[in-house]
Amino acid sequence: MRWPSRPRRLRSGMNKFAATRVSSGCWRVAVSISKFGSRSYAPDSDQLSRAYRISTNHELRLRLSLCFQQSLALNGSEGEVMVNKVSASKFLSLLLRHKPEEVGLVLDPDGWAEIDQIVERTSSGKIPLTRSLIEELTRTSEKQRFKISEDGTKIRANQGHSVKVELGLVAAVPPEVLYHGTATRFLESILAEGLKSGNRNHVHLSRDSETAVRVGQRHGKPVVLEVLSGRMHREGASFFLSDNGVWLTESVQAKFLALLVQS
Repeated sequence: MRWPSRPRRLRSGMNKFAATRVSSGCWRVAVSISKFGSRSYAPDSDQLSRAYRISTNHELRLRLSLCFQQSLALNGSEGEVMVNKVSASKFLSLLLRHKPEEVGLVLDPDGWAEIDQIVERTSSGKIPLTRSLIEELTRTSEKQRFKISEDGTKIRANQGHSVKVELGLVAAVPPEVLYHGTATRFLESILAEGLKSGNRNHVHLSRDSETAVRVGQRHGKPVVLEVLSGRMHREGASFFLSDNGVWLTESVQAKFLALLVQS
């Protein structure tokens, strides 16, 4: 396969250096997934979007999402990449939940990372995370994904980890019913096998069906399951409530699940 030697301009006024930044990584990923062939130019946003849709690999989907945002945000003659907040939030989540080693970041046993270390390790990358950006992402996140320590020196994700961390969660009594949002394509296996944490440490449950619908929409056509959490708790299951209001449990057997029929 022939890689592009002279990437085309993705946007009027963008210099060759900026185009190369997009093409050098994003084009290779897009070609490898979407089989675009040997076209000798950098991918545009439509091609990146197509590659994202047909990819089933979580890490590649994240990288393509970041590339897509960058291809839309390349700014004028200076060729600087304007950091997109959605991309920055996803990147910060990747580092704090799943792959701190991506930039050589070290999490302590409780999942905390030094903010100064994050700033230093990402400063020369495609998505530089400055202290002010990290603080803004924490402050403005509707889902309150992140928490900054009281002394302002550390940050951690509130939940959703695949790396082993100790969040100091205290067992709590759940409401009688909680909700889980997913996509219709997963429904058959869930109703047969129950909910499993997969590569995460816990199954995530919502307090209301509206939130669960929004969660399900991230994965496809949404469907909501009722979880008989009160009954589970009485039969010995442990539940935890994260700092941002997400209920967590190790797994949910199929007998505790019911399909919520939307009116």
